[in-house]
Formats: sequence, C-alpha cells, structure tokens
Amino acid sequence: MARPVIKPHSLIVFDSGIGGFSIFRNLLNLPCPLVYFADQKYFPYGDRDPLWLESHLTSLAKSFVSSHPLGLVLACNTGTVAAITAIRQSVSYPVIGVEPVTKPISAYHHPVVWGTPKALESARSSSLRSRYGSHIRYYAPPSLPSAIEHQDFPLIQQILAQAQIDIGQPDAIGLSCTHFPLIQSLIQQYFPDSVIVEPSLAVAAQVKQLLFPQGYTPSVTPHLHYISTQSSVNLKKLAEQYL
Repeated sequence: MARPVIKPHSLIVFDSGIGGFSIFRNLLNLPCPLVYFADQKYFPYGDRDPLWLESHLTSLAKSFVSSHPLGLVLACNTGTVAAITAIRQSVSYPVIGVEPVTKPISAYHHPVVWGTPKALESARSSSLRSRYGSHIRYYAPPSLPSAIEHQDFPLIQQILAQAQIDIGQPDAIGLSCTHFPLIQSLIQQYFPDSVIVEPSLAVAAQVKQLLFPQGYTPSVTPHLHYISTQSSVNLKKLAEQYL
C-alpha cells in the first residue's frame, strides 16, 4: 500500500480495526497531533499467521518513519505478541504495546482471560500463565472481535450467551482484545458477578509517562486524524460513536 500521509511528530495509535478506540479515547487530551490508523483491509489480525503478521506490521511501522512520529501505540493484543519485538528492533521511535492482562487478574481465585486464539496461543501468553498461575483460564469468544467491528449486536449477544455456558461465572474476566472494552457494559450484564479488568487506562498512563515524563498541559481541542486501509470515512463515523 502507499505510504499514508501523516502529520510530523504525531502519536500514532494503530489497530486492525476499531478496537484501539478503547485506548485512543484515553489519549485525547495529549498536546500533540493524534492519528488513529486502522488496518481494516487485513482485519481481523486474530486469523492471520503470526509470521505474516510480524512482517506486515514491521513494514507498516517502517513506513511511518519519515513522518518522525512521537511514538506508536500498537493497540492490538494479537499484533503486540506477534510483532512488537521485531518492530522495536526496526524503528527508533518509541513503541508501546498491549499484553494479555494475565498478571492483573492473577490474584483472583477463578479468573479468565478473554482474547483471540492467536494471542492466547502465543509463547508470550503461555509464559505469562506459567509465571502467574495455572489457575488462570484462557478463553477465545468465537468471532467476537468481528461482531464488534461490524456492529452486529444480535451476534454479540449470542456470543456472550454462549460464553456464559462455556465459562460460567468467573470471579474476574481480563479483556485481552482491545475490541472487547468497547462492549464492557454489555459483557458486565452477562457476567454480573465478575470483576472486569481491561488495560486501556494502564496503557494510556504508560504512554503519557514515556512521552511526557515532565507532565503536560492538556489539549482542549485535540488534533485528530483517522486513516483506514479500507474506508477512512466510515472509520471516522465509528469514532464519533465511541470517542
């Protein structure tokens, strides 16, 4: 694809689709241009071969170099476990990822981490579970990222009803796909006794500390730009719904 036109010194928040909005919406007061980049042509990443994904994301990250980005937030769990090491070795600007929330829910007795199959089957996810406890279950709600991406709420409800059957009522659910926090209130309705943990605030805090360690004056009117490898117009319409 042609190199996207990105304003110099922007913070780029990147995902395969709209899931990264769950992190992007916590960064809107930063005093820098903000770019949301959705690689929707290749959505969903959860169905992609990890080696292909590593190569593809590294190539995209390199294409941003000439814009001298302030940093890149890889707001995708699947993309993070597949490619963040290779990306960091290939570019000089800061790259922040989002990992499975295995550690934050490890103190609970019956925790379940939700994610995509590729992310949960990764070596990184296996390492985290080995470190923080074999009592942590991993669960991949079938087609849930796609249902959220396409705003198919009847299908979302069917998937959540099936999840109730599959996992019962755990005491904690860790949302390890950035699409999932977009429907957190709906998930809570199906799992009223579960504490829901998601990483967006923690990732946003990490971004702010890394890029603005001395603090900053919050922006009143954020400079936002939306880029999609499919339809930037549709992406912007969805942003108005979630931001």
